[in-house]
Amino acid sequence: MFAGLFGFSGRIGRGGWWFAQLIGLLIIGIIIAAAMALIDPNDPEVNSSPLFLIILAVGILAMCVINICSTVKRYHDRGKSGFWFFITFVPFIGGIWQFIECGMLPGDDHNNDYGTPPGSGRDLDVAPSSGGYAASSSLSKLDDNYLADYARKIALDQAAQQSASSASFGQSARPVFGKR
Repeated sequence: MFAGLFGFSGRIGRGGWWFAQLIGLLIIGIIIAAAMALIDPNDPEVNSSPLFLIILAVGILAMCVINICSTVKRYHDRGKSGFWFFITFVPFIGGIWQFIECGMLPGDDHNNDYGTPPGSGRDLDVAPSSGGYAASSSLSKLDDNYLADYARKIALDQAAQQSASSASFGQSARPVFGKR
């Protein structure tokens, strides 16, 4: 989990980015709680004590690193370089841009230069013969085979029911609307 919060390589989805932002808010909350526990309103020397400053610095540093790492991975998921993080420093619009792009917009559905889609557990490649994306894992082939067998079974069951109902009533098979 910590490698996911403190690493720059790979991709994360919107949910992972929001989770990292929540972790950052929790760290800020812990810092504030620790600061309130250490601050004595009657003693101004406590506010500049080394312990207070160390807790504050470590907490803020951890929060900043988590934010930067998660945002870089989120830009990777969108197919962009991690250097897009620096748009945050553009006055007025930078933070809004980052919020919309990282928190609201979907990532690439296929492999890009930064890896496979987060949470997919599959490797998607462009299939030139089909003109689209094809899953190249054996698990997807099992799913396709299962669905094809299931569809055949349903079709055979419906055909058997139709032939049984037409044989029992001596009528030709005709659709009955409103009944299952």
